[in-house]
Amino acid sequence: MNNKLKNLAIRLLDDEHGITEEAYSSLLDALGDDIATELNRRVKAIEGRYYLPEDHGFQAWKLNQFDNPSCT
Repeated sequence: MNNKLKNLAIRLLDDEHGITEEAYSSLLDALGDDIATELNRRVKAIEGRYYLPEDHGFQAWKLNQFDNPSCT
């Protein structure tokens, strides 16, 4: 799986406002089964908005790989 896609998913979901149900569904389709399964275990939803709680545990994904192309 492309690290840039994983980092994009984290950056989109690691926000107090989250993303819409339609956007979340599209994101899961783009990411593939392994990552989608992991996200589904950790993502929370309220009032049709999907987000990662503060204790989501994806710290390994948040190493600024998205900002540093040499890490991909």
